[in-house]
Amino acid sequence: MLTKLYRKRYDEKDIEYLMTFWGERSLSDIARALNRTTSGIQSKAKKLKLGGIQNAGEYFTAHQVGCILGKQAATIVRWVKYRGLKGKYKLMFTGKKKGAWRIKHDDLLKWLEQNQACYDARKIIPYSLGIEPQWLKEKRLQDITRWGNNYTRWTEEEEKVLLDLYHSGETIDELAKRFGRTRKAIDRKLNRIIHIRMGKNV
Repeated sequence: MLTKLYRKRYDEKDIEYLMTFWGERSLSDIARALNRTTSGIQSKAKKLKLGGIQNAGEYFTAHQVGCILGKQAATIVRWVKYRGLKGKYKLMFTGKKKGAWRIKHDDLLKWLEQNQACYDARKIIPYSLGIEPQWLKEKRLQDITRWGNNYTRWTEEEEKVLLDLYHSGETIDELAKRFGRTRKAIDRKLNRIIHIRMGKNV
């Protein structure tokens, strides 16, 4: 079993920074300043009851949405053009004309809620879309129940999120429910990650 000895806890300065800039600076800026993942920051903010960060002004590119959902960027672009997902094409001038589709955070969540048959929520890493609405948590559990979760290996990104959520104070039971895996699988994976990191520091 894991012990609390290995947790990289938030110190007073970390918490003070988070409480000061939550809602004022972007999630990515806060995560970068505290050297943590955005998922871990979201989890800690939730435990501190800081409320939802204002994501309405934040945008995803079609490529980013594809990575989150396990889809090709071209699929996301088709959703924008033909399936009602709101998005804007923004030109960027970097030597030659080039652009990218930008999708507002709130518009993406609204579309995903209304078009749940278009994607598999098992592929969405917890908190990759911010603090998750209840309907998304329920869809993930439904997809796990319907299709199982044996098809997936742990990705490098999932391992990072898992460890950061654990550092943020989530219990093994909470992590098991969030990732749709058994307590034993979560405990085994955390032990493996921690032992590997400890070995690198020897």
